[in-house]
Amino acid sequence: MQVVDLTRGGVAFLIESRVRSGAFPAGTIRWRIAGAPATLLLLTALVPGAAAQNGSREPDGSTSLTASAAPLSSGIAPGVQPVPRHPYAPKTPGDYRAITGHERLDWFARRTVGWQAIGVGLVNAGFNTAIRNPEEWPGTWEGFGKRFGTRSAQVAISSGIEASLGAMWGEDPRYFRSGKSGTGGRIWYAVTSSFLTYREDGRRHLAWARFAGMAGGRAITNQWRPPSDRAWFKYCFQPLGTGVGFRITSNLLHEFWPDLRAKFRK
Repeated sequence: MQVVDLTRGGVAFLIESRVRSGAFPAGTIRWRIAGAPATLLLLTALVPGAAAQNGSREPDGSTSLTASAAPLSSGIAPGVQPVPRHPYAPKTPGDYRAITGHERLDWFARRTVGWQAIGVGLVNAGFNTAIRNPEEWPGTWEGFGKRFGTRSAQVAISSGIEASLGAMWGEDPRYFRSGKSGTGGRIWYAVTSSFLTYREDGRRHLAWARFAGMAGGRAITNQWRPPSDRAWFKYCFQPLGTGVGFRITSNLLHEFWPDLRAKFRK
């Protein structure tokens, strides 16, 4: 067993892959993607706020997150009770309730190990394995594991940076459903929410922490990506373009899926 320690990530992430050829020697290799900077920022920002609000009740009568057992497979951090998945946007700045430390931790867990995150990662890795992108990684289970692991690491790092910096800058990473009735207005709101986010003043501002996370996740994972996947365009511009694109898709699903699900259940 050979251990390769890549200390360039934002969250500890273990991937075991059997490598039979290439730059790594044969045998089982454990990639440990660990990163002190973003992880420390995340813990510093989230834990104190979460502990202070444990078991509290909000002024509007809703209960904030409390310590309780929650399965990791559900995409919720252990010890964190789930929050409403599809809150509505505040009608006025005064209606906005700032995100709590527990809610921020719950958002991070859903973004990294939630079933949607895992599902998208599997589809993405399968597609890129089929078309051999990047070309240096084989179109085998070994290549699939590398692609899935690298994308999962990038999502974890990006989300960790967004959650950490957002906690310091007062940015709310959650998506709020528009509450509008027209389809066009709801689509426009979902699109603009990919680069705008609520702050403590109850208004939407540019999501600087999100942009930093998109760029940082790609820049860090570039340290072990193959040469063809480290072109200057992919290094500088692609992270923001693909990041915003994926966020738009996610926002549209959060905006319309509850309505579609309700119709299917009738």
